[in-house]
Amino acid sequence: MNKRVQALNHMKMNYRELKAPEKLDEVINNAILEGQRDKQTMTRKINSGERKYSQALRRVLYASAAALVIFVGSLNASPMFASKLAEIPVLGQLVKILTFTDGKASGGMVTDGTDISGISTQTENGKAQFIIHFDQDGASQDLASAYKVVYAQKPETLLFEISGVRMLSALEDFEKIKESPLVTAVYPVVTLDDSMVRFMIVFSESISYEIREMASPASLVVEVETSSEAAAALESYRVRTVDMPRGEGLAILEETIMNQYPKRRILPSATESDLFFLEIGQLDSEALAVEMLDELRAMYPGMEIFIEKTEAQ
Repeated sequence: MNKRVQALNHMKMNYRELKAPEKLDEVINNAILEGQRDKQTMTRKINSGERKYSQALRRVLYASAAALVIFVGSLNASPMFASKLAEIPVLGQLVKILTFTDGKASGGMVTDGTDISGISTQTENGKAQFIIHFDQDGASQDLASAYKVVYAQKPETLLFEISGVRMLSALEDFEKIKESPLVTAVYPVVTLDDSMVRFMIVFSESISYEIREMASPASLVVEVETSSEAAAALESYRVRTVDMPRGEGLAILEETIMNQYPKRRILPSATESDLFFLEIGQLDSEALAVEMLDELRAMYPGMEIFIEKTEAQ
């Protein structure tokens, strides 16, 4: 028999001769019983916690259900409440706050077939808000169509130019916008581009403003309030055309001048008699205005233009 087998047999004999400690069975049994008690205690705690959680959850669900019943009941009982609720605009995610450079800012994405479906009006923290909505095939767009906003003074105006647009259903909201004490007028501006709409908001006093582009759903939130810094009543000199009807003639003249002076701000404006004119330039001195007037008359001999003195609001 080899040594490995002998060693193994010797270990087996020693194992058989080992005596178990006294009360070993009792210790094992007690340990098992203690483990069972701990398990029962833990189970009771868990069940108790679950019951408490279940009770709390039921209370929340009951309260929510009751609130829903009251809410639906309010809608059914008060059509006015329901209609007012429907007027609250749903704002989406902030894309950016517009930064104006030389009175101009832009944003949005290239689209086609958009409808400016409405312009909601509301007051938020004492500020007037006009919310421009973008729809496509009867549903809200996720992203705003490409746009440009132009701010001007004397008088204070915001001109909106929105591309990729085929409809301006928001025309019916213009009268409501004019109910704001800050607004003097709002009107569409003619354009030769059949996939662009333009409209102007004219304000009654010096304003501070912020415009936010939103997504999902797409909108432009125009927030306006009276400026805390009154504009200095300085005279300026506006080079402008004579009044003319709204139509293609006005748009052709505007495009002609813009092609010649692409960096110049050409501003279509309305008169109280529903006629329009083009503001070609607004300068700080009469001498500069005369210089511009002479230049324009030399370039466009038949153009009827003159200088008009203006003051801050």
